[in-house]
Amino acid sequence: MVGRDTSPVTILGTGALAMRFGAALARSGRRVTLVGTWPDGLAAIQAGGIAVDAGSTVWTVPASASRLGDGLAPAPLVLVLVKAHQTRAVAPHAAALATPDGLILTLQNGLGNRETLADAAGPERVSAGVTSEGASVLGPGYVRIAGAGVTTVGTAGDTARAARRAAMWLREAGLTVETSDDIDALLWRKLAVNAAINPLTALHMVPNGALLEDPKLTTRMAAAAREVGRVAEAAGVVLGADPVSLAREVASMTADNRSSMLQDVTRGGLTEIDAICGAVVRIGRRLGIDTPVNLRLWRAVSELGGEVVDGTGTTLRQTDFGKQLGLQTGELKPAPLVDRERDGERAGDGDGDGGRENERASEHAVRGPSFGEGARRTTVRREDDPRDSTGIDRVRDPARRDDPTPPRDSAADPASDSAEDTSPVGERVS
Repeated sequence: MVGRDTSPVTILGTGALAMRFGAALARSGRRVTLVGTWPDGLAAIQAGGIAVDAGSTVWTVPASASRLGDGLAPAPLVLVLVKAHQTRAVAPHAAALATPDGLILTLQNGLGNRETLADAAGPERVSAGVTSEGASVLGPGYVRIAGAGVTTVGTAGDTARAARRAAMWLREAGLTVETSDDIDALLWRKLAVNAAINPLTALHMVPNGALLEDPKLTTRMAAAAREVGRVAEAAGVVLGADPVSLAREVASMTADNRSSMLQDVTRGGLTEIDAICGAVVRIGRRLGIDTPVNLRLWRAVSELGGEVVDGTGTTLRQTDFGKQLGLQTGELKPAPLVDRERDGERAGDGDGDGGRENERASEHAVRGPSFGEGARRTTVRREDDPRDSTGIDRVRDPARRDDPTPPRDSAADPASDSAEDTSPVGERVS
């Protein structure tokens, strides 16, 4: 009789999806360790495992926890489930935590995570995927499953064998898992939804559905999605669906949801705007595609969240931005139009996002019929003329080699889960 496979799995992160995936894998018999920097979360998991509110039942499963940087034996599978702005800081740790023939699998939002991890670990050890699993943090070591989704693992190239093994382990854990040889198409479709919905909900402090109720916001949402489609086409990626329709469908299906970017801004946390709109701008510039709407949203959200870096290199992050707005946790107060975002009407809005809260309901939209049912900061720099021809404040171009994106303060706290995971209203991390 063949014994139960108890091969270890290491998960970078202690937030909602880290606990969601960790609990499922541990329950299937894997030896799971969650790695992060949130002291309360680490202590709770190490002492009592992961508690899971599954709606009709609440159950607990043993798991281990380790602080980032502490000695830990390498594992054949490392899941990366930290915020996108933390990827560069955790990448060397991911490389060390995976066995030489192991797989580092990122299920994060935005573009660039796979490449950053590959720089540290080698492309033959890194694969990307997308997930529409829903979960929210109820407290340290305590997660609520918001609903079952689909996880798609990329299986192309040198990582195919290890990626298929990872998919099998996730299926054995009771998760719905598919594989795809064209994961880039799914990543870009998800990016189109993220770029269209998340920034606008954060800037205007509204739930997703409000973007469809205001004609101006609907137009801006469509313009952002359309730019992503143009950049994807120039990059040789076939989306297989209209990005504007995808964004509208997700906004409608998740009308009452608060995007993760809105939650980040409300509590003063760093956002993933750099890996979403920032990525669109950088890749677009490289390919000669103008992306004024995404550029404006990138800058506006960066400023709104206090992620702007001034000329001296000082980070102007407002760590308690939500309280400054007078917002209470879980409370929405639609704000008046932000002037710098409104100015974007002159930046191409008329040529006409989904945070982790959007993804479960948008499963069909992101995967789409073409894949079948089984597929699935900036630095603000004032020039002599402080406003360019688009009518928005001029910004440094992070796409230029001589004008790099300034480093964010995630390096100081490379897996600052406490900033990401302790919101009482909960957050989905992917």
